[in-house]
Amino acid sequence: MNKDQYLREGIKKIYGSKLPEIMVFGDSHALMWSGLLDEVAKDTRTSICFYGAEGTPTFFSIPVQKAQGTRYFTADEKYVFDTSRLRCLKEWKPKIVIIAARWSNKNIEKTQDLLEYIGTIGSQVFLIEDPPELFFGDKNAPQYLSFLGIVPKKGTMRYIQHVHNPDYEKGRSLIRTISKKYSYCHIIPTADLYINNDMTLVVKDNDCLYIDDDHLSTQGSLIAYTRILNYLSLFI
Repeated sequence: MNKDQYLREGIKKIYGSKLPEIMVFGDSHALMWSGLLDEVAKDTRTSICFYGAEGTPTFFSIPVQKAQGTRYFTADEKYVFDTSRLRCLKEWKPKIVIIAARWSNKNIEKTQDLLEYIGTIGSQVFLIEDPPELFFGDKNAPQYLSFLGIVPKKGTMRYIQHVHNPDYEKGRSLIRTISKKYSYCHIIPTADLYINNDMTLVVKDNDCLYIDDDHLSTQGSLIAYTRILNYLSLFI
């Protein structure tokens, strides 16, 4: 891929109109859902643009201000990245902006500039709820589940105990607050797809559904395909 796409127009996938009707913003959790969202766009013949970056703040001030660099962007690159995102929003006025982020480390004050600007251009905002976080922290999930004796096998569904994490619940509360504050912001719930009787689904058939404690694998994300398709279909 062109390593400079972040300063031009993100990663565009044109399946329908010439301009993207969906823009995707977020951090590594946006990347986590990107394969699924690409499939939804392809199946509905809807053009989409991905503007997610790992380890990079999802939200930014408007007017854009130069902030600290990140693990992957210098301060100058981060400024260009945010400026580019804002410019594309202004030019394209997409029907939908999807925001997928690790909500547990966000606060509502930092979301306001971007969310309120999106409201002025008439886009609908969809906030994807995080899947449940696993109890073992930032470990390789397939490896650690194997250590626990949980291995993929066709015809099986394996669960581990769901542990209530205050930070995770704080993130879920944040998106509920946002959706109540802005009429054009909608939550796409996903946690219920992975939790059953206080147990979290981690293996289905031959697939491990997580790569670590808070990121789904590609196959794990696809469990939410129909849910996300149904929500987005209301506006595309």
